[in-house]
Amino acid sequence: MWPSVLLLGLLVSIANFNVTAYSVPTNFGCKNSLISDEWRKAVLRFHNNKRRALAEGKVKTKDGKAAPMAKNMNELVRYPSLQFNFYSKESRPTNFLEQAKLWDCNIETHAFENTCNGVVDQNYYGVTDTFKNKKTCNAAVNTEELLKKWWDESKAIDLTASQSYDATAEQNAPKFSHMAAATAKAFACSYSTCSGSDSKLLCVYEKY
Repeated sequence: MWPSVLLLGLLVSIANFNVTAYSVPTNFGCKNSLISDEWRKAVLRFHNNKRRALAEGKVKTKDGKAAPMAKNMNELVRYPSLQFNFYSKESRPTNFLEQAKLWDCNIETHAFENTCNGVVDQNYYGVTDTFKNKKTCNAAVNTEELLKKWWDESKAIDLTASQSYDATAEQNAPKFSHMAAATAKAFACSYSTCSGSDSKLLCVYEKY
């Protein structure tokens, strides 16, 4: 049984929105020194740029159809008392940039500890893959290649027909579905070199 979760959220017909991009932190404060903040920034920026494009109706799905715009697409921000979406100015705290946490270090630790086995806690969704290059000499480039591959699964499903995370989405676009879930609130990724010298990437998303 797949969770009945909207990938896009409420469809909207209004064409003009003011979508604000929030600053990516320069210091994430995570304990794993093997992962650089530059890498974290690149992964976070990739997710939010793609999710913003999806919210604006700029993502192609099956047969070249454009996905509908989404009104309740959360930016992947962790805030103690609320979550806001890209469009709701009223939901943003006035001191947001000082208080917001844009990367969950606890989830990152969980991802790092489980990168090689790909198993995640039942409260999370995990998306994993193996780098083409066995050595992560350029982790940023290798990671972006995988993230692009995951996101391109959008072309395997018709989001104009259904925006639910159903059997079709699970079969044809499972990685994209978790990256794009409108109500996702927190996530983190990590990578490791595993047995056999394979390097793997694991992104963990808080269940929505």
